[in-house]
Amino acid sequence: MKKIFCIISIFVVLSNIAKADEHRDINKYNIADESNYAIFIYDLKNSLVQKYGKGNEIDGEMKAALAVGNLDLLDIKYKMIHNMQQEHLTFLVGNFTSEKFERISQPFIDAVNEYASTVENIELSDAFIYMYMQTPEFYGKPWVNDYPKHILHNAESIAISRFDNKYWFDEIKTCYSKNAPKEDMIDIISECAQEYQQVVTEETGKVLQQLEPYKHMFETLPQTAPN
Repeated sequence: MKKIFCIISIFVVLSNIAKADEHRDINKYNIADESNYAIFIYDLKNSLVQKYGKGNEIDGEMKAALAVGNLDLLDIKYKMIHNMQQEHLTFLVGNFTSEKFERISQPFIDAVNEYASTVENIELSDAFIYMYMQTPEFYGKPWVNDYPKHILHNAESIAISRFDNKYWFDEIKTCYSKNAPKEDMIDIISECAQEYQQVVTEETGKVLQQLEPYKHMFETLPQTAPN
């Protein structure tokens, strides 16, 4: 019986890996470009929080998460990294200027403006699903005490950016819709997002290894910095 259970467990793990690989970015980027992209997206999302919140941070967080989640982020990532390369951006946005920021971020800004013009109602559960997808927790991870806070946040953001956000949202939303009447909304979302959390966690471990040569650079960042 144990042997059968092990075989089933292995099959489930392999199926999850295959599913993750099928719905992820097909592009291969330099890790430094991905790191810069993660920083840009963090700043861009924060600007949306302030814009949509108008003093109400929670409302701003939900609306920003909804807006970002509904974008074709894989396409935006490709275009923004291309713009970064055109601007010859160095690691951790070392030669950053406001003019470069605007030029690099234009694909994101255009997509947000297009999305905003089509929105009529906000589905609360959708906003919370996207919030969960965009900011899964680190606590309990095996490597959480091995790296500075900045590199952990940056690595997780990079890992998230490697997956098809629309696919995973649909997966979590379908599960949520089947269970919504039974339990608390946040508990259901957390339960339904376990597979997504697993693939992001595994990918974050891979990203941390890729960022290892730059670990000392993250260690020199001010402790208040997000990435």
